[in-house]
Amino acid sequence: MLVKENRIEKINEAELKEKEFVAYWMQSSQRLEYNQALGYAVERANQLNQPLLIFFLLNSDFPEAEFGHFKFMIEGLKEIKANLANKDLNFYLFNYHQIDDIEKIVEDASLVVSEKVYLKHLRQWKEKAAERLSVPFYLVESNLVCPVAEVSEKEEYAAYT
Repeated sequence: MLVKENRIEKINEAELKEKEFVAYWMQSSQRLEYNQALGYAVERANQLNQPLLIFFLLNSDFPEAEFGHFKFMIEGLKEIKANLANKDLNFYLFNYHQIDDIEKIVEDASLVVSEKVYLKHLRQWKEKAAERLSVPFYLVESNLVCPVAEVSEKEEYAAYT
């Protein structure tokens, strides 16, 4: 899967330093098919001839999340882990406590890829991580048919605007 450039955004100024692996921080695109962020992470890992580390951060303080939400999500993540294992890819689930956790996970990564997000608290989470990481951090539009920036230059307040 070749990901179109208009879907990829580098959100920090860090320069590429080839280290041990490429990291994919799975968050909102909890799937293997039609996941352009995962596809881009695979492309970059292949370009650098490095393994791909796929991880998910479970935040038990996620706003308005209930036990049922977590149960459903964890069942899906188990399925993802099994499907990735069939492809000889590793998947790690970490408890998220603070922004330092992300730095520790990716300290030996050449670069980090994740999905572009639109909820304010998720955007802030990724922006904070990008500021602190010393490796390139890319966001890939993976959840919409057409990237938002292609459709509108302003923040939309409703679907019909």
